[in-house]
Amino acid sequence: MTTPPPIDYTAKDFRGFREAMLSYARTAIPEWTTRNPADFGVVMVELLSYCLDTLSYYQDRLVGEAYLGTATQRSSVLDIARLLSYTPYPAQAATGTVSLRSDETQLTPVTIPVGTQFITTFQDDLQGPLIFETTQAASVPPSGGVADVPVVEGATQETSTITLTRPDASDQTISVVELAVSDGTADQRFTVPSKPVDLSTVRLFAVYPGAPVEWVLTSSLLDATSDDRVFEANVEADGSVVLLLGDDVNGAVPEAGIPLMLSYRVGSGSRGNLAANELVDVASVIPGVSVLSSSEMSGGWDAESTDSIRRNASRAWGTQNRAVTVRDYSSLALAVPGVDKASALAGSSSLITTFILGALNSAPSQGLLEATTRHLQARAMAGTAVTVQTGTLIPVAFGTPSNPVVVGVMPQYRRADTQLLVTQALQELLAPSRTTFRQRITIADAYAAVHGLPGVLYIQIPVMARADQVQTGTADVLCREWEVPVAGTINISAVGGV
Repeated sequence: MTTPPPIDYTAKDFRGFREAMLSYARTAIPEWTTRNPADFGVVMVELLSYCLDTLSYYQDRLVGEAYLGTATQRSSVLDIARLLSYTPYPAQAATGTVSLRSDETQLTPVTIPVGTQFITTFQDDLQGPLIFETTQAASVPPSGGVADVPVVEGATQETSTITLTRPDASDQTISVVELAVSDGTADQRFTVPSKPVDLSTVRLFAVYPGAPVEWVLTSSLLDATSDDRVFEANVEADGSVVLLLGDDVNGAVPEAGIPLMLSYRVGSGSRGNLAANELVDVASVIPGVSVLSSSEMSGGWDAESTDSIRRNASRAWGTQNRAVTVRDYSSLALAVPGVDKASALAGSSSLITTFILGALNSAPSQGLLEATTRHLQARAMAGTAVTVQTGTLIPVAFGTPSNPVVVGVMPQYRRADTQLLVTQALQELLAPSRTTFRQRITIADAYAAVHGLPGVLYIQIPVMARADQVQTGTADVLCREWEVPVAGTINISAVGGV
């Protein structure tokens, strides 16, 4: 009996499959000796090798998508994060103020209701203007009077309204859209009709015959009881938001036939961070009032990036929902939606201070500081007091006006273009996605950032220092437990080129 040839199980590409099959053919079909590419048998072997190569690729990708470290699809990373009970922080809408002025002929105050919309000029990528709306009512004095009105990016969706009775017995009118009709089954899922959605504005109502009842947003249905009227909201890879209701074990189920209404605002993200005076008009004319000016719009950021989720989800899971070591506190803080960076410092065995920053190194709101404190204190060891503070940003300066970074430019390149590339490379070195607490920045990091840029013949960096220290030398920039480095002033002098 002839011993079959050994099989190389690592040969998983087209060439490997082809050679393996042809090698086996020499034993199984010894009379078939031709290996001419035009031979029908060789054609069939190559066709099968092509199919196997494709299947092999998808097998490898399926395995890769099951792990945070190797997943390439955002949908896979989001699914794994949910398995680890990690909630990526959502996009946030930019805010600011609009100054309104009444006409000189206006004899009475003009009321500006909540939800009044203001617009920018036409945006090509949106095929329309960017919309902001007021978050509280205001009154503009008559005869040329001026009033500032707070605004937030986005537009509240409305097809109808419902009236909700507050605890103080007063009525509140809420703009809503019809989402669906409950079929009474467990684990009902609904997709919000529009995107991007500002998750902080999502409210769900079951409209019973007597009065609407609100279902409250929760971070996890697993923490709910059978009587809790709660729902989850998950942001999918394409930016759409999916709402998940309970199963009468974890979260109540609305009865069959009950209409479900949704209140939410569309619009959020960094695109809403506008320069001053970019809001130019009222979307719907308000007689007697015009836009005088608008402030810089800030505070908008995009949803947590895939790389950030990959980094933070594993750290948050590693604590197993309890804080024993100092590092556990910083890891647990990352599980709070809105926290992008965290670092803990032990003042003593019973006093832990945790420093946090939001997306793009933004300062956390007071609400986020308080939410993080509650989250950590509930998981701290008995007798340990936890405080949460805002991290400190440390600008790093490259060069000084009298001793700038010198960039030698190749003869065929423009000095201005090359200087801009070097500036951007140094800024990217200290971009929010690449920095963290307690980081060390070396001069080698700076040289590596600009090495190989188009047009750069050579570069000399005489000064790299923290902005709060003496601006001399290129010693390593060291940040403490509560400090994160950011790009400071960059002084560059380009020589050569054209």
